Amino acid sequence: MIRAILWDLDDTLLAFPPAEGAALRLAMLRYGLPEPTAAQRANYARINLEFWETLERGETTRDALRVGRFVSFFAEDGFPKELAKPVSEAYEDYLSEQVFWVPGAREAVEHFHGRLRQYIVSNGSHPIQMRKLTVSGLDRLMDGVFLSEDLGAEKPSPLFFDKVLAALPDLDRRELLLVGDRLSSDVAGGVRSGIPTCWYNPEDQPLTIPEQPDYIIRSLDELRELVESM
Repeated sequence: MIRAILWDLDDTLLAFPPAEGAALRLAMLRYGLPEPTAAQRANYARINLEFWETLERGETTRDALRVGRFVSFFAEDGFPKELAKPVSEAYEDYLSEQVFWVPGAREAVEHFHGRLRQYIVSNGSHPIQMRKLTVSGLDRLMDGVFLSEDLGAEKPSPLFFDKVLAALPDLDRRELLLVGDRLSSDVAGGVRSGIPTCWYNPEDQPLTIPEQPDYIIRSLDELRELVESM
């Protein structure tokens, strides 16, 4: 029986690409840079993802990520390197205010509110994620928030989930359901920690890791029926 859902935030409940694009545009315009083209936005998104993947593997730090992704982006696209740091800071300010819901996410969270306990489990930066939770209203629907920056461990590390479980002593790990879109952090982390895992896979991507999710859904609408059947 599932008693609590552990929700990933970015691209599971809140859509990240439109938020990322809007924040990048506003940050660059603030410093007199041209509005990024679609190709430049795609290049930044690729670089940003690569930096986050190195963080998940423990190969970089958050401070290095925050500025390093803009240093790399500015170098590749020919923007003034001296503006990389201030633009990165402005980007984080704007990103915290951008809220775009994943289809069906608001309805799913509201459906489970009061029926099951719900928690956020995210690798995102503390000030950004907390602000997004407030702006979106998710803070009023969640029973708690677990951020890797606060816990001192990143998903998919078992240490991250051990600390989550330690904070929920009345719940057995088999009574949880981890719902997330990232194979490398959500699915891998949940499986390695013995937590039932639901891969949110709206684009029907192939499974590219050895860990097998317990469940796969293409729409968050499917989650209601799944949980009820469990």
